[in-house]
Amino acid sequence: MNYYISDLHIGCVNSFDGRTLDYDELLVKNWNSIVNNNDTVYILGDIGRCGNNKDNEYLCSVISRLKGKRILVLGNHDSNGIKDNRIRQLFTNVYDYLEAIDNFNGINQKLVLSHYPIFSWNGCYKDTVLLYGHTHGNFDDQIYQNSLEELREKVRKLNKDNPDIKKFKKEPYAYNVGAMMPWINYKPKTYKEIKEGTKNIMINYTKPYPVIGDLIKNKDYDYVSYRISWKDQDIFAGYFKAENGKIISLDGDSYDLDEEVIRSEEWNNPDKGVSHGLTVVVEGSWV
Repeated sequence: MNYYISDLHIGCVNSFDGRTLDYDELLVKNWNSIVNNNDTVYILGDIGRCGNNKDNEYLCSVISRLKGKRILVLGNHDSNGIKDNRIRQLFTNVYDYLEAIDNFNGINQKLVLSHYPIFSWNGCYKDTVLLYGHTHGNFDDQIYQNSLEELREKVRKLNKDNPDIKKFKKEPYAYNVGAMMPWINYKPKTYKEIKEGTKNIMINYTKPYPVIGDLIKNKDYDYVSYRISWKDQDIFAGYFKAENGKIISLDGDSYDLDEEVIRSEEWNNPDKGVSHGLTVVVEGSWV
């Protein structure tokens, strides 16, 4: 079995992830609960605090307890540590960048493995998926994922506008496998788990909030569920669709492109004929 994870940051403490040294033991516990010595774990960089002898010794003491065949794709914090042979010998192979194949639902899935997000990677329009880390789910990761959604929307339009031609291109997908991401949660995951775990993730925004117009700009959504946050609940309050960034009401109500959104979620429900859905949650009160 193949597993993937990034940004272990062993021996590190930080405030933006709420990271303490207790997470090192959590990582070991989670890791060894699912990985056995016949499995392969691809670690996409930033293994931990390293450089001086004390840090390197601690890093070795933790990594050596992690089961499985460990393959490292280097991150920006790994260059000093990997020079220490005590650390280097803990990994079967070390790469700057790697292209691999995993089996998913009986088919061979091509993967690009990189510590860094890449805007246009090898095979991105030919069903090759990028796994990456580095961004910790910060604002730059959201901007990156938004840019990929714009690319996917462009591909959908090309396919729609060329119905007589076999699919013009595949839609590009990249998944953040940083240990702190909610679908990873400090535990190596299979490609299937990553793909399924990243579906239907509600994104919570901070001020300044985006507006509905920002979220649907140049996009098409079959169904947009409009909800109001009230007394710790998201109350359904209407629905519309979006065509090329324009709101088309489906229930007779009016909706404002400039209304601020505090959280949103993209989804699909083929059984109900929705291939591209969106939920938007706005602040409000009932009158």
